[in-house]
Amino acid sequence: SECDVVWYSVGDIQNAFYAIAVPPELGSYFRMPPVRAGAVGRPEVGGERPSAATLLTPVLTVLPMGWSWALHLCQLVTEEGLARGGLSADVLVKDRAAASPLGPTRPLQAAGYVDNFMVQGAPCSRVAAAGKQVTASFVDQGFLVHENTTEPVPATDFVGLSFDGRA
Repeated sequence: SECDVVWYSVGDIQNAFYAIAVPPELGSYFRMPPVRAGAVGRPEVGGERPSAATLLTPVLTVLPMGWSWALHLCQLVTEEGLARGGLSADVLVKDRAAASPLGPTRPLQAAGYVDNFMVQGAPCSRVAAAGKQVTASFVDQGFLVHENTTEPVPATDFVGLSFDGRA
């Protein structure tokens, strides 16, 4: 029966690191070395085109993927998206914590890893509703979600692991 199968709804936040803005007040921490305007095609700055010799100091306005805290901050955004999607902390599978087993009193579990998320459980209709709510929570926050399975599937791959709910 449908309840004998674990169903999965998975998603991936598109360009997650580049969708997370750095607050303007922190911009000074994300400055790059100065470069001559001529070397970068003399872009408009404040509505004016600087001379080729003018030094420009580029400032990153999005989360730099290689920054040591970027992975952690992206993980927090994903966990927040799961919570905003209506999934309580007790159904989240988290690093260094025991996961509660699926069953009649806990029909759903959810996991997030950096920019990927998965909702698993039974029946299929409950997983579908939860997956759509989580996706909507990310979209409402301005993120795009791709590779999203709006209709749950009984087998999937998630962050390098294969899951088969029919086994």
